[in-house]
Amino acid sequence: MQRVITEAKRQGVALAFGTLPPPQRGAFFADANQIVISDRLDPIQAAESGAHELGHCYFGDRCSTRASEERAWIFAAKILIKLEPYMQAELEDPHPVAIANHLRTTRRMVELYQQHHLHAQALAAPRNIFGQYEDEDYFDDGALMHSLRSGREFRCGLIA
Repeated sequence: MQRVITEAKRQGVALAFGTLPPPQRGAFFADANQIVISDRLDPIQAAESGAHELGHCYFGDRCSTRASEERAWIFAAKILIKLEPYMQAELEDPHPVAIANHLRTTRRMVELYQQHHLHAQALAAPRNIFGQYEDEDYFDDGALMHSLRSGREFRCGLIA
């Protein structure tokens, strides 16, 4: 939830918890520049809903359309998941549910992050002068440890 609070401050929008009619989990009130998150949600659901509503705020959405909802969910994934914790979770277990549990988010957020943000953020990851990731290393058997290339192995100087 801290990432949601930080992003809300950055955007200058007020966050509040309140009673919303089911099944509504969150609402962005553009005129008041305020987001209300349902007080009946658990912390993971509250963070996800708050990040989603911040997406509506960021894009200036005043009505709900299929495109604006999808765009807000994609924005939420970017807010809730950061590259370094994602890579660590992926190293432990690459299944989306395991990653979600490790990051304390939902499978949906992990899959949206993988589809829309992972590649761009990985390309922007710090590299050394040889173009290798700064955290890149190898196992004793020569397999690459970096999570973004974990399927590669070196054999006799060739990438298999």
